[in-house]
Amino acid sequence: MNKKIIKKRQRIYVGDEISTDLNATVKIKTKKGDIFFVGPNTKIIIEDTEDINVKEGTIRSIIHKLGPKEVFNVVSGGGVAGVKGTEFIVYANENASALFTKKGNVTLSNFGGKVITNKGEMSESAFNVRF
Repeated sequence: MNKKIIKKRQRIYVGDEISTDLNATVKIKTKKGDIFFVGPNTKIIIEDTEDINVKEGTIRSIIHKLGPKEVFNVVSGGGVAGVKGTEFIVYANENASALFTKKGNVTLSNFGGKVITNKGEMSESAFNVRF
């Protein structure tokens, strides 16, 4: 894989993988106004316009209020965070994830079920643990 240094205002595309090192952070802003702050030592993949996959590390997301048929998901080793317009932080590795909801609510799902995480709450999910 070829590594490139991201430049300010550089466009990113579906399929792009973004990795930060120990001293780096990245701010991503979408055309719809959603904002993602990618923390140090983090690896994400832009799966499509409705999904970001957090392979490892931390992202803080601010998602605009979505319509009834719109969906946005943050996928991680521990499960899927389904978002309808909120602000939240996800920490993930290949087997687990932790979610803190700063505003609104987020539905965290894995193979065993789902839990709604409201403002000020935190949820954890692991690959082999049911809710």
